[in-house]
Amino acid sequence: MILLGIHPGHNCTACLMKEGKMIVAISEERLIRIKNAEGYPRNAIEQCLKVARISASEIDLVALGSEIGAVVGGRWVTETQAGTPAPAPVPAAGKRSPLHATRLPDVYSNIGYYAYNIPLSWKYVAPPWRVIIRLYLSIRTGRNMFHYPLKAWEPESQTRSILSFDTAEERRQQVHEHLGIDKRKIVVVEHHKTHAYYAYFGAPFRKKKVLILTADGVGDHVNATVSVANEEGDIRRISQSYNLNSIGRVYAQVTQLLGMKALEHEYKVMGLAPYAKDVDIDRVYPLFKKTLNVEGLEFKESPNPIPFVMYPGYRIFRYRFDAIAGAVQRFAEELLSEWVANAVKATGIRTVVFSGGVAMNVKANMILSELPEIEEIFICPSGGDESSAIGAVYAAMADYCDQHQISKEIISPLNDAYLGTEYTLAEIEQAIAEANLGDEFIVIRNEKNIPDLVAHELVMGRTVARFSGKMEFGARALGNRSILADPSNPGVIKQINEQVKNRDFWMPFAPAILSEYSKDYLINPKKISAPFMTICFHSTELGKKHLAAALHPYDFTLRPQILEKEQNPAYYDIIKSFQKLTGIGGVLNTSLNLHGDPIVCSPRDAIQTLQKSQIDILILEDIIIKRAIKNEATIRT
Repeated sequence: MILLGIHPGHNCTACLMKEGKMIVAISEERLIRIKNAEGYPRNAIEQCLKVARISASEIDLVALGSEIGAVVGGRWVTETQAGTPAPAPVPAAGKRSPLHATRLPDVYSNIGYYAYNIPLSWKYVAPPWRVIIRLYLSIRTGRNMFHYPLKAWEPESQTRSILSFDTAEERRQQVHEHLGIDKRKIVVVEHHKTHAYYAYFGAPFRKKKVLILTADGVGDHVNATVSVANEEGDIRRISQSYNLNSIGRVYAQVTQLLGMKALEHEYKVMGLAPYAKDVDIDRVYPLFKKTLNVEGLEFKESPNPIPFVMYPGYRIFRYRFDAIAGAVQRFAEELLSEWVANAVKATGIRTVVFSGGVAMNVKANMILSELPEIEEIFICPSGGDESSAIGAVYAAMADYCDQHQISKEIISPLNDAYLGTEYTLAEIEQAIAEANLGDEFIVIRNEKNIPDLVAHELVMGRTVARFSGKMEFGARALGNRSILADPSNPGVIKQINEQVKNRDFWMPFAPAILSEYSKDYLINPKKISAPFMTICFHSTELGKKHLAAALHPYDFTLRPQILEKEQNPAYYDIIKSFQKLTGIGGVLNTSLNLHGDPIVCSPRDAIQTLQKSQIDILILEDIIIKRAIKNEATIRT
């Protein structure tokens, strides 16, 4: 049984499952080098088939995530050649817009999500009457009257509707035309069902009752769900919420109002939040409390709520930027905590899984893990919409098991996230030859002891980029497409930022920690599993010393990858060698990419990143590329 999963939307992604095991998952952004690429992931689908050595004719079933597809002012990749995205066509004048396919509050709030692409005057000070008139005209004429020019790839004279929706049947037809698959073999899975099935079947919990939670901005007219799974893996939804305001929408709007990109830079707001003082947060927090409350298992808008997703922003700008970030983070944490506590009380189930865009908030996940109501919690990698492809496949496979009376134990959890492309030494050599490195770099081949070499370079205060094995799925680099550094040396923070990352000054890095040393560095009395950098922990005193450059410098929390040797033996050996030299059981690990770029995919991407940055050393399997002229002085303190 071979299933293809497709998420044709924000950060579009494809995956393949064979006999119940996820064998490959790739996001389109990695291949075409456009961050959070949207639309139909043609290149990702073809790459998945190539990696798995499967032809389209062998696919038994295709699962599409979400019943309603929407791309809002984003970068469409519907008809692309690798690296050359083409724009979506502009609807012909007079053609009825598919605005009727969604709720008007969704239309309005989605406009807010993507307003960072709209001119500043439209972004902050557009008169409400102008918005109302345009919305009214959209409804009366059947045409979308919210337009703005796209400059990324369209001619300046061309415009694109800010909102575009495609139906399930249109997306079935797209798959049929691309792969020649019978449309009867293409199923569509409701958005939050994909999140729920991803959260449950990706987790290591089996043969026990599990409480499944999902929360995001919105998907198929739902913001949040509560479901339960029994010992056989049968999942039943017991509650769902839909509100114009939601945790995800409000957080995205705050991200936008603070001058960052909604649906991309929420993690920056989360990283900024700990710097705010409680007294300042207390002044802003009442604005958020007027938007949303928890009633039982549902989120409910307050009486006469402030429609925050339409909020003009001028009132919130009375306050400090860090206070705003701190207030929206408290808003998310307190609402989620009350909601989860109610769900545990209502169901009696204390084993919890959580997915959806809100589950990307690692600080909120930490708060949930500390709730006395929860015994154990697991967060799968990258629970945003990119995981909908995997969730859709899990759901379709579970339905297949039910129809054929097969045990769902055949569906394997995600033991690791190494689901992407792997490159041969011949392909790496070809990329090196094409790069024309010249005299600036030295290439060393057939290095026999990579772990000891990397450990030595880290001790010397150098940054080492590692490109090895299968690419990771999701937003976090987990060692195979990573930049490594000495976590005990605070000086490497500035070094990495100046060399390649250019991160905002308040943003922390993260550590990869060998599992046997996690108890030395993390306060984790419940022994929460954290292999994917999806949850934070408070650090111990030793953690503050050994991992000083890889924790949040203000609240001393860590977002670790706790690494078991069987998950990635080669990466484990590198950290173990570093431990033997220093006594430190972890390294600083950040993604290998230039600021604003997706994580590197190919050897060519890695070499270009090296050339465009000041990274000290790049390791491609057993090939080392280092700069020919180096200042040998160490910055280690």
